[in-house]
Amino acid sequence: MPVLRFRASRLLEAVGDPSMDLAKLMSVLPKLKCEVSLLEDGETLELEIDRDRPDMFSLRGLAEAVRLYLGLSKPRRFTSSGVGIEVLVDPPRKRPFIAAAALEGAEIGSEEDLEELIQFQEKLHLSYGRRKRVAIGFHDLYKLPSRRIEYRYVSVKERFVPLHMDREMSIEEVLRSTEQGREYGSIARDGDMHPALISGGKIIAIPPVLNSDITRVEPGTKGLFIDVTGTDLRAVTEILAVIVYPFLLAGARLLSAKIIYPSSTIVTPDTSWRSVRIDRSLFEEWLGLEVPTEDELRKLLERMGLELATYSESGFEVNVPPHRIDVLHPVDVLEDVAMAIGYDEIGAEMVATYEVSRPSALTRLWEALRDLAIGLGYTEVNSLTLTSSKLLEALGIEEFARIENPLQQELDALKPVPLPSLMQVLAESQHRQHPVKVFEISECVTRDASSPTGYRNRVLMGLAVLDTVVKFEDIHADCFAILRSLGLEPASRRCSSAPRFAIEGRCAEIVVGERAVGMVCEIDPGILEALGIEYPVGYIELDVERILEVGGFGR
Repeated sequence: MPVLRFRASRLLEAVGDPSMDLAKLMSVLPKLKCEVSLLEDGETLELEIDRDRPDMFSLRGLAEAVRLYLGLSKPRRFTSSGVGIEVLVDPPRKRPFIAAAALEGAEIGSEEDLEELIQFQEKLHLSYGRRKRVAIGFHDLYKLPSRRIEYRYVSVKERFVPLHMDREMSIEEVLRSTEQGREYGSIARDGDMHPALISGGKIIAIPPVLNSDITRVEPGTKGLFIDVTGTDLRAVTEILAVIVYPFLLAGARLLSAKIIYPSSTIVTPDTSWRSVRIDRSLFEEWLGLEVPTEDELRKLLERMGLELATYSESGFEVNVPPHRIDVLHPVDVLEDVAMAIGYDEIGAEMVATYEVSRPSALTRLWEALRDLAIGLGYTEVNSLTLTSSKLLEALGIEEFARIENPLQQELDALKPVPLPSLMQVLAESQHRQHPVKVFEISECVTRDASSPTGYRNRVLMGLAVLDTVVKFEDIHADCFAILRSLGLEPASRRCSSAPRFAIEGRCAEIVVGERAVGMVCEIDPGILEALGIEYPVGYIELDVERILEVGGFGR
């Protein structure tokens, strides 16, 4: 959770209740899902606030939440005084969206005000994408060269004066030589181009990296221009609504921004409230309480900054302000009602009956196989179902599910057998003390003509041994030891169609009765050489689900 610090006296002053002292404040904050402690200086409050309540990341937003909870304030609606900013967008490919607003009378009166503003900005960044998804810029409204802004790509050779610098630098130099540039420069750069905000022909920001010094916010600033850029339109518009909220509480005058995209125009921020419908049955099922009377419910909702819109026998409708971006579902409203009532007031009810769960037969077999392999000296491997198609092809495995749009090129296939991950481990561990014995039990994706997709998940076990000398009879013995410990009577026969990774004539199919349950083989030296493995390898593969089917476990 984001951790914020405020001077206790400032928070008490913002709450504005003469009867409230520090002890009472610290008793109220946990009721709003805030973990609070007083630091050793006796004056600074440290608060852990749930990331789903970003409207409480600012001093005034937090104070208003306390005021509402105590009944000192009621939910307030804010509207724009009109369009005061125009933003012309030529969308940068890697960061195409922007929302903006202007606030007249948003005063930064002291260094402490500025520090709290920076804290507000950084905690929003921390909670909503570390500048990649959304990036927030604050500018002195009255230092803007023009209130007609452009948001577009510019060459990294373009020059501007970065924040807190006293000389011009190229964007390339900023990205290379400043702390912000090194940390965030790769997020939005696209070849030799980078997104920029331009006012009156001057660069005022290169989001998400750095603002220009010409619009620097400092003590004495009387108004703000705010830009939020990012990769998701909904995210940038929602965060803007959160940002303007505490300034509107303080009496700032909101001026909207007209955002002109190539094919559409929007106005930000969105100050409209939205409605959420809650059925009476859902309320009673989730909270275990009867729906309060209309007046009682209205008071409970107002304690959380919400409004009761309609009330009927079947349920009720709630109006939600734009800064409450955490309210996504009726259950979120029910949580607020529970907090307004007080969890300690709801009480607990013992569950009348309960049933102790029991692992499935497959799970019990899985655990038994794991214990047996460890008992034989094997070390367990846990790997992803994803693997590399190049590795599968190097092993001679041709039938596998390939991913069309992988996030990483080295993870572009689903493994059909455990062997690929075991071979990777052996390649990395081959120069350790011999023998190297590893195993894995995992879900693999195998070909199945009866499945609608042509594939199905199947639980397989793989065991591999690397040593200076690997004898077929030794790995064969390990395989039989495992199966006999399960109460089975295994037998072996020549593989009718040996896999390409096996040495010809060194592959045996393992059967129980007439059912094939696995195979044992030695890996082809040519494949080992291709994978950079210098020692012989033996491999056991068991079909865990088939073993379960033949009745050797879980009866």
